Amino acid sequence: LAYGASKAALINLAEALHMEAAPHNVKIQVICPGFVDTPLTAQNQFPMPFLITTEAAVSHIIKGLSSSRFEISFPWPMVLLLK
Repeated sequence: LAYGASKAALINLAEALHMEAAPHNVKIQVICPGFVDTPLTAQNQFPMPFLITTEAAVSHIIKGLSSSRFEISFPWPMVLLLK
């Protein structure tokens, strides 16, 4: 419950900051990953569709940060399902 609400609040804050910061040449980006194989997610007792490795997540993040995109979301099958 708290995870979803706090994530939505942070994205909303970043959207507002993005608009305010753009005229000052400050880039604001959000990273919205799907499930990443980490020691924390290894404890999950529920299905994690499209689980990706930490290395794959790092690659997506680096590529996204070097772009001009506001939202960096991955993996694509998960993004398509949710959006």
